[in-house]
Amino acid sequence: MKLMMLFSILLVAAGSSFAADEERLELFPKSPPVPAGGKGKVEFYRPEYLLGENVKARFVIENAGSEPFDIHLGSDYSGSIRADRFRVSAKDEAGHEVLDPYPGAASMGGLGGYSTLKPGQKHTEVVPVLRYLRFDHAGRYTVQISHDLGWNKSKRPYPVGEASITFVEPNAKQAEQIVARMEKTPGNGEESPDVSVLRLPVFLVP
Repeated sequence: MKLMMLFSILLVAAGSSFAADEERLELFPKSPPVPAGGKGKVEFYRPEYLLGENVKARFVIENAGSEPFDIHLGSDYSGSIRADRFRVSAKDEAGHEVLDPYPGAASMGGLGGYSTLKPGQKHTEVVPVLRYLRFDHAGRYTVQISHDLGWNKSKRPYPVGEASITFVEPNAKQAEQIVARMEKTPGNGEESPDVSVLRLPVFLVP
């Protein structure tokens, strides 16, 4: 099997992948506390994936309260392989933490902005899960995603969404199909190709 693809050089700034809360508050010196009605939810497009398939999740923030609130997103991606204000973690069924594939990733800012959510409204962000987590083994995992959203957690923690996902190891034919699909898929949307996830030996068989 031949991988007829172009590999991009990823320029990643050195430093911590996740800024401390104190550092974030420097960006938002007048940030409000986490509102009582702020709820997080994680949704996967499918419950099961083959190892090597690109995986994206929807992080949904909902205003389940009675008052409107603002959320801030962005300002965390320039020079990085991912949006660094997201917190993405996972554990397998034995309770082992899944490793971060880019532990030194850090951003140099970028565009950002505020949105207002009225009671009952939701906002969804698509998170490229494999830019935060390295799944090397088949099995069932519990994934958690959160974001500071421009708030401080002086009164309550940031909203966290949680969902389960199962990975299955592909056979040679399935690996061929994954690569072929990547070669034909545009660079956006749910199935946007990500060559960096092709780590298993089955993808290197000629």
